[in-house]
Order: sequence, then structure tokens, then C-alpha cells
Amino acid sequence: MEIGPGEGALSMMIRDEGYNIECLDVGDFEFLPTDIPIIIMDADTGVLEALKGKKYDLVVAVEVIEHLKYPWKFIEDVFELLNYSGRFLLTTPNITGILSRARFLVLGEFYLFPKPKADLNYHGHIMPLHWMFIEHMFHCTGFVEIRTLSIIKTSIICVESLKSILFSFIRLICTLLAIKGPRLRSIMIEGKKPERSCDRRLSESSDTL
Repeated sequence: MEIGPGEGALSMMIRDEGYNIECLDVGDFEFLPTDIPIIIMDADTGVLEALKGKKYDLVVAVEVIEHLKYPWKFIEDVFELLNYSGRFLLTTPNITGILSRARFLVLGEFYLFPKPKADLNYHGHIMPLHWMFIEHMFHCTGFVEIRTLSIIKTSIICVESLKSILFSFIRLICTLLAIKGPRLRSIMIEGKKPERSCDRRLSESSDTL
């Protein structure tokens, strides 16, 4: 299952490898493949209800969670969608990267998170999430084998009318400070739903009976 497939490039790659793939998105106005089923629904309203008890071995959400109002519910819903030993893989902009830190220092906003529009239907980047808190959500939900990786290398560039020398100086300072954590443009976080015998939520619920 791919949530938020956009034009469907990743879904087509998965299909071409011989796997069955379904998609869910808020609309199909960009979706190109005609042979991959897509369910039209806003992930904020609950993917469990939309998928009616279906189970998957893999759920992928590329650059989706930063668009959602309820990231905790989203991660919990995905956990329930997975078969035991299934995996969830998401990516999101890295607000702790050097470029994002530099932009926040100068402009007061994270990279790729401009001021939201005053529109109730705005679905832009509204949820900047630190990678440590996403890992915490994964852990609290029940995922195991959680890992975070930096992806999509980028270079420091000018923003608005600022000169590149200023950003080079900021980058140098950030490097000297040895900033901890992923430094690139986006992060990928992966988690595995444990085997039933290792699902701590089941053991916790049985302890309370």
C-alpha cells in the first residue's frame, strides 16, 4: 500500500517488480497508472475506515505525514493495517538538517515549511516533525527495529536575497558545532510490526485482564 502516491512513480516500480500494490490519496488528479487501484480519501479522516480491514506486508508514505493534522493517529492506523512482521516506511522533510537550521536562523521558518495560508482547506506542509519524535511515535505505537536515515543530498543555497557567503558561513558554524542527527534534506524512518508473540500491546492488555 502506498499512501500519497502523487503521480504513481513508486507504485509503478513496485508493480513492475511483480508485487501487488494499492494506493490511497486525497485525489487522483495526478495519478498516472490506470491498472493500479487507488482509493480516494483524506488520510486525516482515518485510513482504517477507508481500507475496511485489509492487511498489507508493506505500507509506504513518501512526504505525506507533514501534510496531516493528526500524525499520531496516522501512524497508529498504519500499524493496524500491517500484517505481523509487516513494515512501514515514511519520509518527511528533515527540519534538523543544516539547510533547515540555517533558514530558521535567518528567516524564522523551517526549510520547506513556509507560513501556512489562511485557508481551512490548505493541505501544504503544516506539520514539521523532528525525527526523534517520529521515532517516539513509532515506538509507542508498537513498532520494532526502528531506524532513521538521511536521504536526498542537497547543498546550501541562497534563500531570498541573502548572499551565498552568509550561508557558507552558517554551514561552517553548524559543522563546527557537530550537529547531532540527520543532516540531509529528507529523512526516512522505517519500523516493523513485531510477530504476534512479540507484540507488547497484546501482552500488556492480557496483564490487565
